[in-house]
Amino acid sequence: MARKKQRQQMQRARANKQLLTSIGKRDVQHQLQLLQEEENNSNNNNNNRADGLSINHSQRI
Repeated sequence: MARKKQRQQMQRARANKQLLTSIGKRDVQHQLQLLQEEENNSNNNNNNRADGLSINHSQRI
């Protein structure tokens, strides 16, 4: 009986570890996606500023 409980505890521990690992992987993937989106937005803003500078420069001429 004690062995059965011990085996069940080990199975639960393994299942919990797998679940935490999969949640962790999903969280890491989500964080990477957010960082990439933030980087893309930053690049777009920089490009827009550069376009604005070139327009202002050409208007002065």
